[in-house]
Amino acid sequence: AAAVASSAALRVLLADDASVNGTILREQLDVLGCTVRVAGLGRTALDLLDADEWDLLLIGTDLPDMKAVVLAQTARLRHVSCDVVIVTSHLMPDDARGYAAAGVECVLTKPVTLARLRGVLTSVAHRSGRHVGGAAMQT
Repeated sequence: AAAVASSAALRVLLADDASVNGTILREQLDVLGCTVRVAGLGRTALDLLDADEWDLLLIGTDLPDMKAVVLAQTARLRHVSCDVVIVTSHLMPDDARGYAAAGVECVLTKPVTLARLRGVLTSVAHRSGRHVGGAAMQT
């Protein structure tokens, strides 16, 4: 199974409301060759985490039913191997400390560029033995 995993695209669970930013993030993940599933609620994201294996849980901070930090903590407790990244339009020092305590690997601030997203995905792929495909990056 490890040989199969090494050639597979990153499996990303995007927990985000149906906003324009969430749609753009989904499109960026598609361009980068990820297999993406979107959950509009924290509860739905937890159900999907329980039902399947994921390389990355990407959490927007505008979920209607659950704070991002609570979803991150719960995901971290249930799924040690799944990386957790928060995407937010505003990051306060207290938020950053709370996210770090919840086991979040990194916080991306909006707007998220394709290059920054690719950098995060490359780090996740390195740990998971998968790859990041998709569009060539301009340097």
